[in-house]
Amino acid sequence: MVATVVSSGKYSRYRRAKQGRVSIVRMSIEEYRALTGGKAAGKPSKMRNVITTVDGIKFSSRAEANRYCELKLMMDRGIVKVFVRQPRFLLQEGYEKDGEWFGKIEYVADFMVCYINGQIDIEDVKGRRTREYIDKRKLFERKYPHLRIVEVAVK
Repeated sequence: MVATVVSSGKYSRYRRAKQGRVSIVRMSIEEYRALTGGKAAGKPSKMRNVITTVDGIKFSSRAEANRYCELKLMMDRGIVKVFVRQPRFLLQEGYEKDGEWFGKIEYVADFMVCYINGQIDIEDVKGRRTREYIDKRKLFERKYPHLRIVEVAVK
């Protein structure tokens, strides 16, 4: 069994021998990256998305990167006036209760698109609707009734 543990800036690799003994091998971050090819070992992401880079910008999925390219084309054709990546919308302020701090709740969309005709859409590229997304969407719709969320389905 091999497990990687991050501890005080160094990586330790534990190996469990058949006899039940554990030996610790310490290595620097550079050695770890060289060993793993620069990628962290582990299972694939929960939603099976692939991080994609376009125009030097990292996107959390291929579908989001594709939508970015589509929006750029729409801008070149004069359909879209401007679009913004990763706009943040405050849903609830942070607060303190009984000496404990509860942080603010924000909704971060994939894109905010402003069309030539003045229409503004908040776009979220979705492969799967999570419980967290559904809850935040409800809060968003209540706080920002003048804006609408458009779910862009993965093709």
